[in-house]
Amino acid sequence: MNGVTLHSAYDPEKEANRFVMQLQPEFNPAYIVITEPALSWMAEPLRDRFPEAELCAVRYSKEFTTADKLWDIVFDGTQHAELFERKLFDTLGGEEGIYTTLFTSWQPSAHAFPEQQGNVWNSIRRVVLKSRSILATRTFFAGRWLKNSCLFCKAIRHPIEINQGNSCVIVAASGPSLKTSLPFLIRFRRRFFLVAVSSALEPLLYAGIIPDLCISVDGGYYARRHMEILRRTTLCIPLALSAEAAADPELVHQCPIVPLTYGDSPEQDFLACCRIHAMNAERNGTVSGTAVKFALSITTGPVYCCGLDLASAKGFQHTQPNALEKDASSYDCRIRPRSARLASAEFSAEALDIYRSWFSSQPFPQRLFRISDHFSFRHTLSSIPDTDWSVFSSIINSVQPSFSTTDHITDTSVRTCNLKKTVKDLSVHDEWFRNAFPADYLLWKRSLSEEAAELAHTVLEQKNNNLLQQILKVIDE
Repeated sequence: MNGVTLHSAYDPEKEANRFVMQLQPEFNPAYIVITEPALSWMAEPLRDRFPEAELCAVRYSKEFTTADKLWDIVFDGTQHAELFERKLFDTLGGEEGIYTTLFTSWQPSAHAFPEQQGNVWNSIRRVVLKSRSILATRTFFAGRWLKNSCLFCKAIRHPIEINQGNSCVIVAASGPSLKTSLPFLIRFRRRFFLVAVSSALEPLLYAGIIPDLCISVDGGYYARRHMEILRRTTLCIPLALSAEAAADPELVHQCPIVPLTYGDSPEQDFLACCRIHAMNAERNGTVSGTAVKFALSITTGPVYCCGLDLASAKGFQHTQPNALEKDASSYDCRIRPRSARLASAEFSAEALDIYRSWFSSQPFPQRLFRISDHFSFRHTLSSIPDTDWSVFSSIINSVQPSFSTTDHITDTSVRTCNLKKTVKDLSVHDEWFRNAFPADYLLWKRSLSEEAAELAHTVLEQKNNNLLQQILKVIDE
């Protein structure tokens, strides 16, 4: 191929066996990915040596598709990098699957297809870095998310659910373009149901706009900080919260709460043991993504997103006032002026690039739009068309989503007992370890020797005992 011999002309089987025996992974791979294995002579010896692994091929050419049947999974390495990376990440099971994947290359193909080789391995590198980042985030926050979930189930007093309507729903994010929409949100306020992501709550309230619902699903400090404004007012806005979200227990206690669930364990088990009904939500890398998908589920009408810039901007990166900007500004001084801080933020857009890529790649229904007052967005969002507020001149009032109360165990002492029992029951199972200590769990499962596996499991048990004590203390408080 291209003047390069892809297999031995004399003994391709021996060549393939030698290739397989040279592989010396430092872990037990769940997947083995070979870039362009051509006629796939190595597939059989790979299956003999790694019988439990799923074998995957990345194709650079359609000339070898007759050999695809020898592989469990085949990827098209010629498609657009973004599509290939998403397919690779999703098919291999996200960050956990990538962490247990052995990537290797059939070198003759690397010489025959240098451009494809470079593109595919750059994509593999990005996918591996992405999985490491997600796994690191999960490892750092996992214990906190479990504690948040228990606090949430203990603190909630007024659970509600949303009955689907057919009116317009607007999702307000906090990008700079939100400022252009504030006058129109005021003018047409009665014509739509307004969902605010937590970072947009303060600028909306500052403009005198009270959202129908505020949604927060982030388990970190920043999400909680955005909702602190509710503690400084007499407002009691309904909050849509995932159990793992970082929220003040007093707000969870006082406000009507729409519990959200991703269907994951152990969150689902905590909700069930307290008989708390939760509405389905979709876990995404950005709160806005979860909010948009949720908004589409509570109406059959159009959904408009304002403030959904997903790009860095000159000056402030969010519509003001913003709680995090207030925190950051307290450190401004002559040596580190605000102008330098804002300029630095303008060029730190890696996360926004990821979020924009996610929005651009989703198969959203045709009733989803991004709206502004002719704001000049840096980037389009592919399947989400841009529009302006003139569309509201023809929109008439219709049935908006509504709230209704749901049952739950009202006795706090009963909920406390149920939560403690559930935590203790779950904490001995592998699924608990996987959720509470994702990196340590994968290290244990990847171990090659019994000795290494035993050591990894001992570390897991020690960490689990410490976490268990902390969670039970949180429940008792």
